[in-house]
Amino acid sequence: MPMRLRRFYQLILLTTLFCALSACDKNTAAPRSKLIITTPQNATNYATNPNQYVLLPAYQHLATKDYLTHFFAPWQNKTNFQYFPLHKTTINIKNTEFANIDYYAHHQSWNEDYQPHPTRWTQSIVSNMDMTTYPNLNKNAITITNTAVRALPTEQPAFNNPALAGEGYPFDNLQLEALWAGTPIHIMQQTKDHAWVLVYAPGTFGWVKISDIAYVDKKFISEWQNNHYIVITKDNIAINDQQGFFRFKSRIGAIYPSKEKSTIMIPIADMNKKALTKTALISPQISTQFPMRATQGNMATIINQFLGQPYGWGGLNNYRDCSSTMHDLFSVFGLWLPFGSSHQLKHGEAVSLAELSSNNRMKLIAKNAIPFATLLAYKGHVTLYLGQDHGVPVVFQDSWGLKTHSLLGREGRAIIAGTVINRVDVKADGWAHTIRFIDKPITMTFIMPSVN
Repeated sequence: MPMRLRRFYQLILLTTLFCALSACDKNTAAPRSKLIITTPQNATNYATNPNQYVLLPAYQHLATKDYLTHFFAPWQNKTNFQYFPLHKTTINIKNTEFANIDYYAHHQSWNEDYQPHPTRWTQSIVSNMDMTTYPNLNKNAITITNTAVRALPTEQPAFNNPALAGEGYPFDNLQLEALWAGTPIHIMQQTKDHAWVLVYAPGTFGWVKISDIAYVDKKFISEWQNNHYIVITKDNIAINDQQGFFRFKSRIGAIYPSKEKSTIMIPIADMNKKALTKTALISPQISTQFPMRATQGNMATIINQFLGQPYGWGGLNNYRDCSSTMHDLFSVFGLWLPFGSSHQLKHGEAVSLAELSSNNRMKLIAKNAIPFATLLAYKGHVTLYLGQDHGVPVVFQDSWGLKTHSLLGREGRAIIAGTVINRVDVKADGWAHTIRFIDKPITMTFIMPSVN
């Protein structure tokens, strides 16, 4: 090899090595790598006894009654936020809105083009909120399509500095949750331009586009709460009414009243925004009687429907994040899990593993965790324990990724960006040092009683 060519290749090699160590430029976006996931993406591998109950029928019956209490709470003039102790009254919701206003008035945020929002951006939104008239509306309503719940009445995102690791897309700070079509809500405030309404919904509250809701009366509520429901078990299937008009896409965990086999009631809005019911045919391939029987086999089947779906912070773009995935999974089986990973950890018997070493955490989880019934989580993230792979715990999760560090210490991310099954010791490829899931201060929460 000629000397000049050899030096060229040496320069390329040194440049590559330097970039791996230092991420090239600290002013550029944080370095990214991929996780090496070799675990088979099939939850039925861990359903060792498919017909075994994960949730005993008597307990599931009680859990379902509790689920419906949560789901219909907005129509009963109850905020029902026992998992949100700071938000029990409309006054505290008002205080939260003023706190949001104050935060964005004094903290820089970035738009989707990663340009900083100007001061007038916040001022325009605040003026439109018209909070000096709060509450200027008091109506029950229902979502007529899948919609976003926003911290402020705008579709524009508010990212933190995208040059920092773990910031930028998809972490829009204004995105709170997604509500599926047919969700009961109560309206407290309407913007000046009449484009947004401030609502509380089952387990959350925020701003929803008025085009996505319809007002309900006592007759509609009575018809909707008929105590016989169908639950959706597959995402992204078009739901059309019997006249053939498209209404919305199916979402796992959404429930709808049913009067006849293979049909559901769906809500639409008339010209005056009043809610009316339509009938839609529903295939047994994408739905079942609510709740579905909570066996290992059934839970594995539903988990497989989630696998490979994109990650969506707070329901961004009607995708899911870690806690909304758990919420929707257990909704199929009539078990209410609150939104938010920290609140879900309180929904059962919690055991902290923070003081243990990573190896001892693995041993304790493998010995004590109940497959399909134990949440494994750390601050800001929650997963579901499925079983073991050669003694190493395996989890189902919806995650953006894990933290990494270059050899010179620069923080980055090993990207997952979706729903996967993986071992808790999974690592990133390349030069990055991965802070593995098992290295975190994990809490183990038993959300259901053992039936062994």
